[in-house]
Amino acid sequence: MNILCAACGEPAPNDSDPCPHCGGVVRLHDRYVLEAQVGQGAAGVTYRALDLTTGERVAVKEMALRTTDPELPRRMAREARVQGELHHDRIPAYVEHFTQGVGKKQVFYLIQAFIEGPTLAEEMQRRRYSEPEVLAILGELCEVLTYLHQLMPPVVHRDLKLKNVIRRARDQKLVLIDFGAVRDVVTDPRTGGSTVAGTYGYMAPEQYRGEASPQTDLYALGVLGVVLLSRRDPLELVRPDHSLDWQGHVHASAPTVALIEALLQPDPARRPASATEVARRLAGGSVATPPKPTPPSELPARVLPGALLGMMRPRRRSRWAAMGLAVVGAPFGVHWWYLDRPILGVLSAAFCWSGIPLLVSLIFAVRTFSAGRLAFDLRYNPTLMDPSTRADQVAREIEALYALHTKGALTAEEFEREKLRVLNDMGASPLPIGGLFDLIRTLQGLPRMLQDELRNPNKRRRP
Repeated sequence: MNILCAACGEPAPNDSDPCPHCGGVVRLHDRYVLEAQVGQGAAGVTYRALDLTTGERVAVKEMALRTTDPELPRRMAREARVQGELHHDRIPAYVEHFTQGVGKKQVFYLIQAFIEGPTLAEEMQRRRYSEPEVLAILGELCEVLTYLHQLMPPVVHRDLKLKNVIRRARDQKLVLIDFGAVRDVVTDPRTGGSTVAGTYGYMAPEQYRGEASPQTDLYALGVLGVVLLSRRDPLELVRPDHSLDWQGHVHASAPTVALIEALLQPDPARRPASATEVARRLAGGSVATPPKPTPPSELPARVLPGALLGMMRPRRRSRWAAMGLAVVGAPFGVHWWYLDRPILGVLSAAFCWSGIPLLVSLIFAVRTFSAGRLAFDLRYNPTLMDPSTRADQVAREIEALYALHTKGALTAEEFEREKLRVLNDMGASPLPIGGLFDLIRTLQGLPRMLQDELRNPNKRRRP
């Protein structure tokens, strides 16, 4: 019986050591025997292996650290940490992780329990699902999502799709795999998002802005339901505004259509409140119609003035004016008043003698100039900005890549790699000192957070 050499990946006799091809060590970490390659993506390769210590089959996820993606090492460490904290029958058990090799040959390994069985993508190639079977799949996944979302802080998978769900051979239960895009801290969108992650077509609108919440996974759950019912790749259904043109391709009962419509709402606040609620609707066999926005006349009296003020007096702030004020009135933070950041303006005036407001203001001007108008509008003109605008260019680039892939110009691996590059470029800082700017952005957000706390002293704090 041949196994795979851990050093070069070539087949080698089971009892050979060193490898006859490269002379390297055949066993990984002197513990794992690689039996076969079972998966490959843009980030790395997954193997089925035998753990010589326990005699159990394990999945070995191998990712080279030599990459142009600066976020990859951080995502790998986060994936390993989060997996070690999860304990659920529908999630592969964490074994260990380690780094092997030096320099350009340094490789990160994540070891998990091996789940024997086909993915839903493989299963769908040889069978068609009935509507009750699709609803049963959604119900099973709700059980896993409920566990993840009820943790403190919630764990958001961010990459729920057919390829990441395995039907376990021994009991036919569904298991959720691949936590490479996982996010275990839900960031307030006012203080900034994170790197864009996910699979185009399954991604909720807020994911293009680097935001994620439990409702993000519920959107992907709705896309998964559409794919199972229509047998259409979501890339074929995505409109230019990133919504799905699914209604004409799904033939199902009214409750099922209403459920999918609720899950695919562009606004996360209009989706079901939790995976538990989705499971309850599935069990009850009925789904309420998605809630309609409350007209201003029906809003409570204490909310109406602020809401009308926001709708009646939207003010588009000019990027050039903000940069000019930042340079001219740097010591006194004049630009902060223009951007409705009064506390920062007061702090700048109070500490103008230190020179710190001058430095921060000049950095703000350079960063604003480099980021461009779109990023400025998203941060300082949110009420006038269409959230999907930022992702339009990314969508066009990915659609072009997909067209090349369907024509045979790009392999599946090349398409995934280029797609990941485009998505990561969207969330990357345009300057080499982006880490410094991120720190400054965080510090700038602290006074605003304090202001919000003073305005809402009774607001329940997140655990």
